[in-house]
Amino acid sequence: MLMTMTTSKRLSLFRRTLESLDGVGFQTVINRCLIIDDHSTEEDLTEMVAILTKLGVTPMVSHNPNESEWRHVYSLNIWLKHIVGEDFVFHCEDDWEFQKRPTPMFQWALNVMAEYEWIGQACFRQIKHRTTKPASSERFWIRTIANCPEDPAWKSHPGHWPSRFTLTPTITRVKSLEKMGEFVDMHHFEKVFGLEWVEAGWTTVYHPVGFCEHIGEGQSAYAINGSRR
Repeated sequence: MLMTMTTSKRLSLFRRTLESLDGVGFQTVINRCLIIDDHSTEEDLTEMVAILTKLGVTPMVSHNPNESEWRHVYSLNIWLKHIVGEDFVFHCEDDWEFQKRPTPMFQWALNVMAEYEWIGQACFRQIKHRTTKPASSERFWIRTIANCPEDPAWKSHPGHWPSRFTLTPTITRVKSLEKMGEFVDMHHFEKVFGLEWVEAGWTTVYHPVGFCEHIGEGQSAYAINGSRR
């Protein structure tokens, strides 16, 4: 399977993310990784390639020369072009740390997606938008959003509000993106894309306990690059 990573001038976080993925044996599923880089130095890019090579994963690099305020949008549209023809893609930004669970995370994701064709994404982070604790029998949660105004008639999974497309660590069914078009240069571009994705009939599910934690607080790639998004 193809893995994609967006990264920007945060080599230490990139390294920490890959080291934690090595700890959960991601190489059993992943054989290639596309680095979509936003203005890292040549030296840092060389180190990123070396890290992946050492882990036995074939590295590829797409360097982002864009100088606009919407540089993340530009990177994500590169991402959309590169995943055409794949069945699934594992996308991971450069600031997550992964932990082992009794069920391996890729096995969990691919199993639930094979069972339910309406699942467009299986996300590895935990969600907080539930007032109940996960039961031992629950295989996944669907995000609930209190007072969500966008689509009160949502019916794919009764009792739940729409779950939006996410760019946090996730296995995505590439088929779900085929008719979506590109991300648009605008505020809340992820929300706009996600609501269209939900309207097309797709849902994101989350592991009840989660496999990863965010480690990028205080090191915003947007602030580092002086871009809005």
